[in-house]
Amino acid sequence: MNYFRLALLVFLLTLILPLQSSIARGSSGRRVVDARNDVGGLSAQFECLPEGYKSTDVVSYRQKRKGGDGYITIEDRLVELKAHCKEGKLIEGKGREIRFFKFACYGNPPADYEEQRQKELEELEKLQKKYFVIVMECDPRIS
Repeated sequence: MNYFRLALLVFLLTLILPLQSSIARGSSGRRVVDARNDVGGLSAQFECLPEGYKSTDVVSYRQKRKGGDGYITIEDRLVELKAHCKEGKLIEGKGREIRFFKFACYGNPPADYEEQRQKELEELEKLQKKYFVIVMECDPRIS
């Protein structure tokens, strides 16, 4: 019985490995690497992220599209924007500098919440005039 399982495993591997190899190559015949699993991949591409931000930080708590699991991260958003580093700055595909903005998140808002929110909105509006702004959503589990 164990011999049968081993033979079946070897047979399946001989079928899967060549298939995996052909899938991993693009139409040009060059190997296609999933940059998320590549140590020097996308994270290194966005090494100019501002201090305090990581490529894995959540931008949106909506589920990813196309059957993906998890939330939309900074890395997902930057890839979507065709962002890159230029002279130490994060630039989106159309050439505008990218900035991040995060509203204060409260489980129980303070007494001056409306005033704070108004100041934040004014600051966001000011940033949006000069930069492409990625707004970081609050975790809905907090509110």
